Amino acid sequence: MWKILIVDDDFQVLDGMKKSIPWEALDAEWVGEAMDGREGLEKIHETRPDIVITDIYMPVMNGLEMIEQLRNEQYPGEVVILSGYSDFQYARQALRLQVSDYLSKPVTMEELSEVLGRVIQGLEAKELQKLEQEEIRRRLMMYEPFVQKEWLKSVVTGTLDSSLAGKAWRWRSSPNIRGGAIW
Repeated sequence: MWKILIVDDDFQVLDGMKKSIPWEALDAEWVGEAMDGREGLEKIHETRPDIVITDIYMPVMNGLEMIEQLRNEQYPGEVVILSGYSDFQYARQALRLQVSDYLSKPVTMEELSEVLGRVIQGLEAKELQKLEQEEIRRRLMMYEPFVQKEWLKSVVTGTLDSSLAGKAWRWRSSPNIRGGAIW
């Protein structure tokens, strides 16, 4: 189930979204709310939501400052801006902060649901890719002893192609390979 947190200084907006978002249809749950960016950061650290829906203009800390701090902290979730401000400068800064979408208030629940559905599809795709990478890594680790044994056997018997040996060594010492190499 995907966790969603809402940050907005308008109580009616918070209450309206909590009641109107089709939580079950999106396989999502409401995990909290905040009324300014600083409180939003605290709630995000506490609840670790997958998606944050936030306003821009709020007291104490605005939404863009909150998002910038999240990005500096390497927050892995997605952010959707829902703001009464459709100023180009805000939109430009939102793009720079890599938000998932920027919606202008008032927004229909249909439009918000569509955006959340798209964001959740993107999260699902990332999750699938992560699982596939973990499976490949697991399989490589499972075959590592066999590959080591065959490589060593070819070195000892003199059947190792010297051009392949050089490539294998460069590949093994590559900084892009986590944990060394297969060999």
